[in-house]
Amino acid sequence: LTLSAIKLGAESVEIVTRSGDGIASTTTAWPMDKVDVNEGYVLTGVTEDGYGVVLSRVKYDHDSGEYKIRKKKQRVLEDVDTVIFCTGYEANLGMLEEKLRLDLRSKLPKDYVPDNWKM
Repeated sequence: LTLSAIKLGAESVEIVTRSGDGIASTTTAWPMDKVDVNEGYVLTGVTEDGYGVVLSRVKYDHDSGEYKIRKKKQRVLEDVDTVIFCTGYEANLGMLEEKLRLDLRSKLPKDYVPDNWKM
């Protein structure tokens, strides 16, 4: 998806990964210096103006087997046009705060995806 976005003219791509595992984290060079990988963060909010996202640092707790959000350590990404969640093979939004989660069991509204959307 990142390479496609760059080929289609994206000015920059921010990848957020809570674990630092996966191909996005292990890729050592991205084309045209347009990609930043934010390892150890999760999306926890939207800026007041609605054009940015708030990332909070997370740490894996081996005792509980869960990621713990550290709200005192945050980063804000400004002027965000699009957010794409790639959560893996299962529909799982566990990395988001409860208020940001979409109920995956409910049917999405018809206008959730624009009619002119193409893959």
